[in-house]
Amino acid sequence: MEETANFLNDYVGALLKDLGLEDLNEEQRERYVPQLLRQVQDRIGIELIPKLSDEQLDRFSELANDAEASNEVWKDFWLSSIPDFDEELERILSEFAKEAREILSV
Repeated sequence: MEETANFLNDYVGALLKDLGLEDLNEEQRERYVPQLLRQVQDRIGIELIPKLSDEQLDRFSELANDAEASNEVWKDFWLSSIPDFDEELERILSEFAKEAREILSV
């Protein structure tokens, strides 16, 4: 899931640019990028966990409690558990970006 983590970091950077916030200084980036990244990750979980079977939820719980679970293991889990994971991820990220734009345009 390192690839996915890198993708999400890139996504947050692109979102900041799209929102006109690409000029954040290093201190601001260190403060806000992890928060946005956590929000994106939380949103993905909130959207996808209800789609898991009981067996998949058990596996999810095992992985969540395993500090040694690699990014690759997580990636394999999501890809095997959610048949249309790529499309779901795209939809979730698109909705997140839309909401972020609405919040920051107020």
